[in-house]
Amino acid sequence: MARARVDPSSKHYERSQKVKQLQAEGHGIRAIARHLGVSRTTVKRYWNQTEFVPR
Repeated sequence: MARARVDPSSKHYERSQKVKQLQAEGHGIRAIARHLGVSRTTVKRYWNQTEFVPR
């Protein structure tokens, strides 16, 4: 059975929105990275963006 292909930009958009939401709630970079299972560098990249920029 063929698996549905997920648009990679939507995954990145969802992740960036989750980072921004947790940032607004007052969580730190390390806590967000641990919660989402991504590196702190990834969180910092989304943390510093003012708007989402697709790859």
